Amino acid sequence: MTVPQHLDAVAPHARQAHAASPPRRGRRFRASVAVVGAGQAGLVVARELLKEGHSVTVIEAGPGIGGTWVVSPQLEGDPLGLDRSKGRVHSSMYPGLRTNLPRQLMSYLDFPFVPEAMGGASHDPRIYPLHSEVLAYVEAYADAHDLRRLVELNTEVARIDPLPLDTGDDQSDGAGAGEGPGAGGAERPPWGQRWRVLTRSAGGGEGAEGEVVREFDSVAVCVGHHSDPILPEIPGLREWPGPQLHVHSFRGGQRFKGQRVMVVGASFSGEEIARHVADHADHVFHSARSWPSNGPPAGRSARGAGGAPDAPFEGRANITRVPIATELRADGSIVLADGRVLEGIDGVVWCTGYKYSFPFMEHLGLVDTTAPSLALIGLSWRAIRPQQFQLQGQLLARALSGAAAPLPPADELLRAAEADLLALDAAGIPRRYAHCMASFMPQEEWAYNTALVAAARPPPGADAAADGEAVGGPAKGGDGVLAPPAWLIGLAKASSSVILERPDSFRDDFIPAVVAALEAADEGCDELIRSGVVPASALVRAPLAKVVDAGAVGAAAH
Repeated sequence: MTVPQHLDAVAPHARQAHAASPPRRGRRFRASVAVVGAGQAGLVVARELLKEGHSVTVIEAGPGIGGTWVVSPQLEGDPLGLDRSKGRVHSSMYPGLRTNLPRQLMSYLDFPFVPEAMGGASHDPRIYPLHSEVLAYVEAYADAHDLRRLVELNTEVARIDPLPLDTGDDQSDGAGAGEGPGAGGAERPPWGQRWRVLTRSAGGGEGAEGEVVREFDSVAVCVGHHSDPILPEIPGLREWPGPQLHVHSFRGGQRFKGQRVMVVGASFSGEEIARHVADHADHVFHSARSWPSNGPPAGRSARGAGGAPDAPFEGRANITRVPIATELRADGSIVLADGRVLEGIDGVVWCTGYKYSFPFMEHLGLVDTTAPSLALIGLSWRAIRPQQFQLQGQLLARALSGAAAPLPPADELLRAAEADLLALDAAGIPRRYAHCMASFMPQEEWAYNTALVAAARPPPGADAAADGEAVGGPAKGGDGVLAPPAWLIGLAKASSSVILERPDSFRDDFIPAVVAALEAADEGCDELIRSGVVPASALVRAPLAKVVDAGAVGAAAH
C-alpha cells in the first residue's frame, strides 16, 4: 500500500487543508481537538496534540481509561454479537490473557514498557505479561503526562457533524491546555472546516439528560476495531441448535470442559483460542478457509476444500485441523468444505474478526475526503500498533499546527489511493486487506511508519530548534520528530515469526534470534531512560510486586 493512501486514512483532512493554506511561517495554529476514546491510541494521540500546544478534550464511554485492555465481566446479550440492541460491551479481553508480543515492542517511542518506568505499578515483569500489566502501563503513561485531567469518563459520542463552512459562532467549547491562535475559537482554523460533537452520558438514549453539544476545530477518532464482530455467511448458522459465541464474548475455556468444540478462524486469535479451549475440552476441531503463512492469501499452503490442511506446529492430540465449515444443520451436525460431516459438536467459537464501526458518523455516509480535520487513528491491522498510534498522532498534531511540511493536495491523495487498490488487484490480494500491513503487502508497516515520520518533519529551512518538545532520545534528528529505533524494528521481525510457529512455547522459551533482539531492546530502553525523556515521577527502583496469575495463558490481538 502506498504511503499517500495510508496517510489519507490517518489524517486525511488535515493533509489537504495544510497543503492549501498552512499557517503563516513562524506561527503555529493551536486547534481545539476532540479525541474520541481514552485507550492506548487516544491517550498517546492526546499527548502528541498537547506537545504541539493544542487544546484537547478526550471523550471516553467507559468508566476508566485503557480501552480494550480493561477486562469487562459483562457480556453482550447476544454472544454472537448479531443483535446489538441486547447490549454492547467494548472490550474483547478475557481473564488470564498474555500478550503475544514482547513488552518492549508494545512501548510508546518515548516511554519504555519496562517495570522500572511504570511508577511502581508493575506487577508482572515477564517479557510477555498479562493484560493487566499492559493496562497498568497505559495508566502509568497517562499519569506521567497528567492526561487524566483531559478525560471525560462515562460519556459517549452520539454524533459528529461537519459545520457549514460559512456559519458558526467562532466559539470552540473544547476544554484543554492549548493556548494561542485557535485555542478556544479565537481564530478560525486555516482549513476552515470545524466540527459539532454531540455527547451524552454513556448508556443514555436519544434525548437523554446530560446531552452536550460542542464545537471543535478537529476530531481524532481513536475507538479501535475489536468490538463489532464479523460472522461468515454460512447456511444454518443462525438456526444451529447448539451454543455459539464470537470470540468477542469469550471469557475463558472452562465452560467447554469435556465437550467437542469447533473453533473457526486461523489467525492469531483463532490459534490461541483453539488451544485455550483444548485445555478443557475433550476435542477441538480447528476450522479455517486457509492457514496463515508468510505469503498473501492467494499463496497460502493449506487447501480449504479437498485435502487435509497442514499440520500445526506444536500440535496437540486433542486438536484436529479441518477445512472450513460450509453448512450448520438443524440436527446439530456440521458440513465441511471437503464433504465430511462432523457429528456430536457441542459448541462453536467464531474467531472471524471484527469490522470497523463508527456509529456516531454513520448518518454522514461517505465522509468527504476534502473535509480538513477529521482523523481516523489506528485503522491498520497485522501491525504493531502502539508506536504507530503515536506516529499517526504526531503527524496529526504537527499537520494541524503547521509544524510539518505542507502535505499533498486531495487529488494527489485520491490518485494514490486508487493506485493502492489496483496494486492489490494485481497481486491477487482482496481489497478487504487494504489496511493490512503484513510483510506480504505492497507496503508493510515499517515502510509506512517511516513515511509517517518523514511527513511529520518540518519544511526545509524551518527553525528546528524551536520545533516540538522532544529533541533527545527517540527524536535524535534534533527536529523534535519521534522515529522508531533500529532495535524496535529488529525485535518486531525476530518475534513476530514465532507466534504461529511455536504457539505453546514462544512466550517463555526464546529462540536465539529473539534472545539477541531482546538484549538489544533492553539496551535501547536503558538508553531511553538515560536520555531524560521519561518523566522522573515514572521511574522507580523498588522491588517488583509478585506476579499475579503467572500460569495463565492467552494472547493479545496483533
